[in-house]
Amino acid sequence: MPLVYPNIVPENNLRLPDALTVKHGPHRLLSRFVLAGDRYARERGLRLRLKYDFEELAWVNKHYVAQGSWYPIIGEFNPEHSELTPGDGVLGRRRGREW
Repeated sequence: MPLVYPNIVPENNLRLPDALTVKHGPHRLLSRFVLAGDRYARERGLRLRLKYDFEELAWVNKHYVAQGSWYPIIGEFNPEHSELTPGDGVLGRRRGREW
C-alpha cells in the first residue's frame, strides 16, 4: 500500500508563528518558544514570515549584491541551481525595506 502524505505546506507569506503547527513534543513549551522568538525579532525590527518565492529572493539578492551590501546566495537557495519547493522557505525582513 503506498503511503499518502498530506500537504502540510501553509499558504505563502504567513507570519512564522501562524505558519507552524506543533505535531510532536511538548507543544505548549515549543509554542511559547516560537512566540518568544518572534516577539524578540519584532522588537529588533525583524518580521519573520514563511515565504517561498525563491525567484524574488534571487532578484533581491542580485540587487543588494550589485550595491555591495550583500554576499551572493549560496547554491542551495538559488532557484537557478537547485530544486526548491514551497516547503523549503523562511524569510526574515527588516522593517522599512522596500522588497
